[in-house]
Amino acid sequence: MKTEKQASLDIIRDRSIPSSSDDLQSKLEEKSFYSEIAKTLVAGEKQNIKERKKYAAYIFWLVAGWLASMVTIVIFQGFKFRDFELPTSILMALVTTTTAGILGTLTIVARYLFSRLSDNISEELKSNKPK
Repeated sequence: MKTEKQASLDIIRDRSIPSSSDDLQSKLEEKSFYSEIAKTLVAGEKQNIKERKKYAAYIFWLVAGWLASMVTIVIFQGFKFRDFELPTSILMALVTTTTAGILGTLTIVARYLFSRLSDNISEELKSNKPK
């Protein structure tokens, strides 16, 4: 009659050991999995680049329009074009508040669009690299 200790050892010994072909198959599946992750990350980065280009153009035209309007207002004020005249305090408030607003918007959007996402992706790939 087997003791309880011997019975538990028999259970351990009876466990089937995976064959080398099973191990090879799991390694291939793991490599395929990480390959798909890398492809997905690259596709996402391509989309980010496309969006960055689009929004960079929008930001450029927004800032260019702001600059043109501020220059126009200052020229109209300076030459009193068609009796255009603003009190100095209103002109200063207009120029400073719109400048602060447009620069704040530009900074927020540019930091978001042009952050170092590529560094994050390369770190992600390194951390998930198969061994």
